[in-house]
Amino acid sequence: MIYIKKSGVPGWYSELLEINSSIKEYEDLESNARQRLRQNFLDEQFYICGYCCGKIDKTNAHNEHIVPQSRPNGSNSLNYNNMIASCRGFKLERDTCGHRKNSGYIEEKFVSPLDQECEGHFKYYIDGEIVGKNEKAKYTIELLNLNSGALKNARRGVLKQSRMYNSDIASEIYLKPNDGKLQPLCNIVKYFLNVHVHLFRDTE
Repeated sequence: MIYIKKSGVPGWYSELLEINSSIKEYEDLESNARQRLRQNFLDEQFYICGYCCGKIDKTNAHNEHIVPQSRPNGSNSLNYNNMIASCRGFKLERDTCGHRKNSGYIEEKFVSPLDQECEGHFKYYIDGEIVGKNEKAKYTIELLNLNSGALKNARRGVLKQSRMYNSDIASEIYLKPNDGKLQPLCNIVKYFLNVHVHLFRDTE
């Protein structure tokens, strides 16, 4: 997980809700509006999942409500700042992230990627495992299944690849968007560059 900085409610979305009084909840939005929202989320997130940081695009992502639509506070279902793009399960296995979370969610125990301090709740091991530093983080990892076998293997591979470079080059490749996109699973590289930079190849 890395922090997602929302860019503000798009003008077209505010206007749509203002002029169309029949839109009371998310399910009232037409398909083209949902697709436009998804594109906004993809741009905000540099095309990585808001939970696992896997690669996403319009074809393998869905609009995810952090506070589930099923909750009594219906206003959250249309709240732009309650929505992100999530993968449909890492590598489409549907056992991680938004589909795994579903409505089984305790807000007070959950670490949101919209929290500026979210990254500080987690640490990573060289084998690709993500570990919670506190009970909220542990709950979040379990709820989203962020230690699925496929995710751990993929994070381990990305970290191994990134360590072929010195820290400056690794930072350039993995932490800076290229053509509006971040490298998938850059979260583990970011952690090791911040905490274990000595593990990266020295500058020759």
